Amino acid sequence: ARFSVSPDEYEAYLRGRAKREPRCVIDEVRIVNRSRLADGVIAELLHVETRKPLDVDRLESDLKQIYGLELFESVYYDVTDESDRTVLTVTVRERLWGPNYLQFGAEIREDFEGPNFNLAVAYTRTAINRLNGEWRAALQIGQEPEVSTGLYQPLEHSLRYFLDAGASYDEWAENIFDDDGNKLEELGLRRIGIGFAAGRELGTWGELRAGIIRDAGDIRTQVGDPRTPEVDFNTGELYAQLFVDTRDDAHFPRSGGTFRTRAIASLEELGSDADWEQGIVEWSCAGTIGRNTGLVSGYLAMTRNSDAPFQSLFHLGGFRRLSGLELNELRGQHAALVSGVFYRRIRGSRLLSLYGGLSLEYGNVFQRRGDVEIDGGIAAGSVFLGLDTFIGPAYLAYGLAERDRGNFYFFLGKAL
Repeated sequence: ARFSVSPDEYEAYLRGRAKREPRCVIDEVRIVNRSRLADGVIAELLHVETRKPLDVDRLESDLKQIYGLELFESVYYDVTDESDRTVLTVTVRERLWGPNYLQFGAEIREDFEGPNFNLAVAYTRTAINRLNGEWRAALQIGQEPEVSTGLYQPLEHSLRYFLDAGASYDEWAENIFDDDGNKLEELGLRRIGIGFAAGRELGTWGELRAGIIRDAGDIRTQVGDPRTPEVDFNTGELYAQLFVDTRDDAHFPRSGGTFRTRAIASLEELGSDADWEQGIVEWSCAGTIGRNTGLVSGYLAMTRNSDAPFQSLFHLGGFRRLSGLELNELRGQHAALVSGVFYRRIRGSRLLSLYGGLSLEYGNVFQRRGDVEIDGGIAAGSVFLGLDTFIGPAYLAYGLAERDRGNFYFFLGKAL
């Protein structure tokens, strides 16, 4: 305190110091690249202008983005004087581990009508070429088996434009319910397909892509009338999608939000059994005060002529998607849902964070566009405990919906 000065004096001191400090003007930028990426990729992510004063804040932001590629052990810079030139040297050093990665995932889902368990493993090979191409293969076993492979390939040094191609095979079940939630039938679906897309990354917050999907499969009765014939289906789709994600956490966000809009056109010219068109818009937004977080979200899905096939219908039902109902109990040509979720962080650590919360939901599915009305929705809600763990989110919840519908839910982790 003896050496302190008044706030006004200190501000005057800072202004004077800023005038005295020399502003570093960069004459040359050098890249020391100890990785398999092309030098041009690193250079494209740097925004340093020669013959102008160095913007240190912008440089450090660029280095964070380079490090965020998750390919480097270290990213740093030096400024040196060589004769009458000032040189900025940026050094990137590839990780000693990788570029091959194994990732494991598990999902346990229980609504106390029956468990669902899936176990998955994925292999990822990063930086397969100098433009940071990535190859990924995944296998999932359990009630919903799946195998898939895909290649993600940037097209130029900025890594903004990309191609994405993949193939997959999966199986899953669709339950048919009556109006009281009683299970009438269980259908098994199998599908094999390929997809190809091109797009552009939008900074670190989103992407725009368009592509084509071609798949084929069948629908058969697993529980119910065995005389029901098996149905084969073929789908050829064009789609365009904008996706934005600014959340600080995927499972329990405290700030930020998401937005996704997707347009789909199924065409006989691409191999579909019939022509139909769909559109989807969904969004969410989170805000936090202290330990308390509010999350609001909306979902609207429409089929233009209400003529989509069974495997392409929209679903509602389950935890926070009309809680109290069975998972995917409702299906229709159109769907709408709005929800508000409140949760409070009860206890937290580096490995585990415990939350308690509740949700309020309102929505429904509709078979014809003319049936879509605000007063045609179902009110629902839930209370829950949530745990953010190293294997994914865990929830213990009870949901309640209109017509005295109630259900317990338990989730642990997630598949890949």
